[in-house]
Amino acid sequence: MPAPPRTPTPSKPQRILAFHGYLQSGQILRNKVGAITKTVKSNAEFVFLTAHHPASKDIFGPVSPPTPPPGGSTSFSDSTPPADVDEQLSSLPSEPYLFGWYDIPQPTPLSTDPDVVSRVLSTYRDSLRTISSIFLPRRHESAVDTRALPLSGVVTLEYPVADDDLPRLGPFDGVLGFSMGCAMAAMSLFEANRKNDSTTLKLPRYGIFFCGTSRGVDLILRNELLESGYRSGGQDENPDISSRFSQMREQMKSIKTLHFIGKKDAVVPNELSIRFADLFTDPEIIYFDGGHVVPGDAPTRKKVLEFIRAQNS
Repeated sequence: MPAPPRTPTPSKPQRILAFHGYLQSGQILRNKVGAITKTVKSNAEFVFLTAHHPASKDIFGPVSPPTPPPGGSTSFSDSTPPADVDEQLSSLPSEPYLFGWYDIPQPTPLSTDPDVVSRVLSTYRDSLRTISSIFLPRRHESAVDTRALPLSGVVTLEYPVADDDLPRLGPFDGVLGFSMGCAMAAMSLFEANRKNDSTTLKLPRYGIFFCGTSRGVDLILRNELLESGYRSGGQDENPDISSRFSQMREQMKSIKTLHFIGKKDAVVPNELSIRFADLFTDPEIIYFDGGHVVPGDAPTRKKVLEFIRAQNS
C-alpha cells in the first residue's frame, strides 16, 4: 500500500524587529502598523521595542511644505492637505510616554558645541548597545535559531527590557522602521554587519521603511567625525561625511529594502527619504498619496506581504 503523500511543513513566520519614530513608543508604532501586521500575520511576527530616552515635543518648529517626487507633478491625486503638525502633536500622550533613540539638540541640531555633540552620541550609543545585545549577543550560539522567550505574533516590549532577555529576542530576519526609527535601524544594521565576525550568526537581511530620513544618519556620522576631530585637536566644523556614507552602503549591500515615501510628508522632505534609501543597494521605493504616516491601504498591505514572502524564496 503506497504511503500517503507528505504534507509540506509550513515555514516558520519570519521575525521582524520594529523601530518607532521620535515622540513615539513601541506601542504607538504597533498601533500605526496594525493593518499591516494583521495582513502578514501568517508570514511574519513582530517585536516592537521602546527607546530609552524621553523625547520633547519642542523639536517641531515650522515644517517645510511637501516636496513632490522626482519627475512627479506638483499636484496630487486627492485634495486632502498635508496633516497639520500641531494637530498631530496635540493628540499624542503626555511626554513621559514619548521616546527617541537619540537626543536631537534644540534649537540647533547641527551644533558644534562639544558638550552637545557628546550628548547626541552618548544617547545614540546607549540605544546602540541595547540593539547590539540583540543582534550580536556575547555568546553567538544563543542567537542561532532559538526561541528562548515565548514570543509570537505581535509583541511590544517597553523599556527597560532585562539585559539577560535581550540576546534571547533574536534572531531576526528583518527590521521595520518609521521616521527616526529608520535611521536607528540602519545604523544598527551597519554596526552589526561591521562587527560580526561569525559565519553562523544570523543578522537581519531586509528592511521595510516608512518615511525614512537621512537626517538622523547624517547627524550621527557628522558628530562622530566632530568628536574625532576634537580628540585630535581638529577644528573642522563641517566634516565631509560622504566617505562614511559610502562605507555604510558597502557594508549593507546585501540587505534588501522596501521604502514607502509620502508625497505630502510635511515632516521629512522627500529628498531626505530618497537619500536614506540610497544607503542601500537597489532599494525599492513606493510613493503614496499621504503625509508622515504609515499607510494602511490595500495596495500597501499587499506590497509588504509580497516583499516578505519574497525574502523566504
